[in-house]
Amino acid sequence: MLPRHVVDVLMAMERICSGSRATDAAAAQRTGPRGSGLRSARVQAAAPGGPAHSGEGQSPERQSIMYMMGDLGNLMWGHLDEIDAPGLAYCIWCWARLSWHPDPQLLSEVARRFATPASLDALRPAELARGIWGLSALGALGAAELARLAPRVRELASELDEQQLLAVSRALEAATAPGEGAGGAGAADVAALVAELSARAEQLRSAGV
Repeated sequence: MLPRHVVDVLMAMERICSGSRATDAAAAQRTGPRGSGLRSARVQAAAPGGPAHSGEGQSPERQSIMYMMGDLGNLMWGHLDEIDAPGLAYCIWCWARLSWHPDPQLLSEVARRFATPASLDALRPAELARGIWGLSALGALGAAELARLAPRVRELASELDEQQLLAVSRALEAATAPGEGAGGAGAADVAALVAELSARAEQLRSAGV
């Protein structure tokens, strides 16, 4: 299986699980909120493409997909050098949407590669937004990644739509929340960026864009 097909398979898995989103939402309303493998506050935030799915009440299709995720992760380890920046963004996004945590070392390496200057320069605004949201949802948006991502987010902020702006601002805010390990000297800069993104989103909302 070629590396690009790994990304295609992950995206196909996400689409299959998304097909039961309405059913899952209706069940959640009947039974009340439940926990999942991700920090719920992060996953429930506005996200490019919608929220991630809970790991409970899985359909047969989703159960089959979960069994395959470990094998895909193992396959990725040998081909990371062949997955481009957009591919990394979609992998991160699909993992978060599927509420699936990869091996911590794999996630850390993918996060590091995603946040390199070369990768960031190759990303379109929507891909950047998806990757940032996914990393935050997976708890992998650390101080090192934030320091590299923030300048690029500022550069591309004017090209993000309202939903993307909200997703990124909430992801950044969650990553720098007390106890999340991404605070420190750069937290004030990130807080200022969050305010800028939120203000931009409000401008677009008011303008009806």
